Amino acid sequence: MSDSAPATIANCSHCGAETQSDAFYCWQCGQARSIPASQATSLQLVPETVTPSKSASGWRRLFSSEGRIGRLEFFLTIVGLWAACLAALEFSQRMNGYSTVQYLLAVLIFFGTLLVTTVVYVLAGWKRLQDFDRHGWLVLLSFVPLIGTVLVPLVLLVAPPSQGANTFGSPNSGSPIPRSPR
Repeated sequence: MSDSAPATIANCSHCGAETQSDAFYCWQCGQARSIPASQATSLQLVPETVTPSKSASGWRRLFSSEGRIGRLEFFLTIVGLWAACLAALEFSQRMNGYSTVQYLLAVLIFFGTLLVTTVVYVLAGWKRLQDFDRHGWLVLLSFVPLIGTVLVPLVLLVAPPSQGANTFGSPNSGSPIPRSPR
């Protein structure tokens, strides 16, 4: 297939989204596509270890460790988590002058938000590590004092992604944001 030839469009057999016919994965659902044998010889084949996220789609991928996310999406996730924590903290502070039951409810909401944001941060870090072909377990270094508060987030924000598909999937295969085909 030459660079000047226009890409042909095919529909995904799983979700029906329009996808380039030579794409390995559907941009909408992440489902692996079958490539005709005539194209398989001219294309670089993806390793069998690549498994796109099939169990979760859309915003449920925030709570999934499958796939990969890029630097920008990781940064925006962190900003969103900080905003959620600050909103919950502000809410609990405003409830300080109210009755004990209302204040305890506000504190429970704050700690629930803190728990959810911690889980989402760990999973986003997991997918970001997979983006540059490292195992996600390294995100647990985030809980080590000094290393986890400075070094790990810095590495996750600046490390370049591996090009193309890697052991953990295609680029942005763990993203909750639908991508249009390029």
